[in-house]
Amino acid sequence: MGYLRTSIIAVVVVVSAVSNVRADWNYGDLYKMHYPQLPALDQGIDVNASFPKILADDWLCTESGPVADIHIWGSWQYDYKYPGAWIHASIHEYLPPDTQYPYSRPGQVLWQHDFAPGQYVQRQWIEPDFPPPYPQYFWDPKQPFQPTIDHFQIWQYNIYPPRDNWFYQTEGSYYFLDISFFAGYDANGFPIPLPPEFRFGWKNSRSPQFNDAAVWGHYGPGPYPPPPWGHYPEKPDWPDPDPWNPLYDPRLLVPMDLAFVITPEPTSLVFLGVGAALALWRRRTSA
Repeated sequence: MGYLRTSIIAVVVVVSAVSNVRADWNYGDLYKMHYPQLPALDQGIDVNASFPKILADDWLCTESGPVADIHIWGSWQYDYKYPGAWIHASIHEYLPPDTQYPYSRPGQVLWQHDFAPGQYVQRQWIEPDFPPPYPQYFWDPKQPFQPTIDHFQIWQYNIYPPRDNWFYQTEGSYYFLDISFFAGYDANGFPIPLPPEFRFGWKNSRSPQFNDAAVWGHYGPGPYPPPPWGHYPEKPDWPDPDPWNPLYDPRLLVPMDLAFVITPEPTSLVFLGVGAALALWRRRTSA
């Protein structure tokens, strides 16, 4: 019994210490969605997610509990990276296809948060078995696709909603994750677009197609709506005036998914660690 107590204490101490550090997501790490939508590498497409553009993709929850970690992959056109980017993230109800819109899309906002510089973790993504450079395209879905390689870096952005603003998802439910990069707020509380020479794109995914296509929207000409961003009851397909539009790979004309993963909260990791300690104890006592 002393071995079991020591093992559990050691696991809890180690996992608790790790959970207090904002971590990247790596291959083999846990997730709580249908499967990780991994980034396309060679000749992938980064879809403009710079305000006033906003992109959204859906996921199926496979474990009830808080959404405490969100990880996305993307790139900056020409590899010009804006140092003071803010990230607007929101979670929305899932609206299935219907007679008016033959594709799923975000509905009512369920959760949202703005992440200022220093409130998220970023790192250049390097595949273990596929070293860079990664020739990539950049595409604004409101413009014709230009098949020109113009950047080579992939970045992983790891965002961690504060504990007092966690969204609690339910196993078996579908949700939409919306993402937009911007430069902060002005004195009137309006979001500020990035300088024109900086454009962030959310990376398309190389994983098997899940459900139907991701979608994009475009906020209308200014003044932009003040916070809270998101869907208003009288405008279920906000942003307005454009409705949500499905994303199709402009080269193959097939539905496009975006690269992201939802991961378990630290408490889940602790329980998994305790479970591992119990398994080791049973193996030791039965030997």
